[in-house]
Amino acid sequence: MAEAEKRKKEETLKKSLSEDLTSPGVFCHWLKEACKDRDGDALDETMLLGWILRRFDRESVKVLEEISLENWVKTNNLEDMVELIERYGGEETVNVLASMAIQRYPGHYLGEYDEHITRKAVWSLHRLYKEKGNAEALEKIRELSRCGDLMVERLAKYHLEKLGANERPALE
Repeated sequence: MAEAEKRKKEETLKKSLSEDLTSPGVFCHWLKEACKDRDGDALDETMLLGWILRRFDRESVKVLEEISLENWVKTNNLEDMVELIERYGGEETVNVLASMAIQRYPGHYLGEYDEHITRKAVWSLHRLYKEKGNAEALEKIRELSRCGDLMVERLAKYHLEKLGANERPALE
């Protein structure tokens, strides 16, 4: 980042610090800025602030949904995003969570971290069906059980069994 651009960014931040930190609008603005700049550290700090001040709402989570498949987002933030999307997500919640379940974050997240995000996303789909009656969530788990990714399929089949929603073979 050029020095002039960095200086301008710091001035903007200082100006926004004089605004009401508890305002959802200010929080969402900071969140959008971190995402626009693809700045993992700024996103990490902003999300921490959001948790402390309890600033997450539908508007801020919509921003997180838009970046949920990008590989610059830190693992701990992805984990938090799964929970936030489940809690505050809108019409696309089920699709976003299903996409996160099968997403691999190449060049940044390896092995167990991918599985951890997959596990959290499938559990979220499980809860959306079981606790909120979201039939679309159950259908997504069924789709994931046939997605071609062995790890995802294994987790999805486990949840189908736990929900008592195993697909039974057709009788001949």
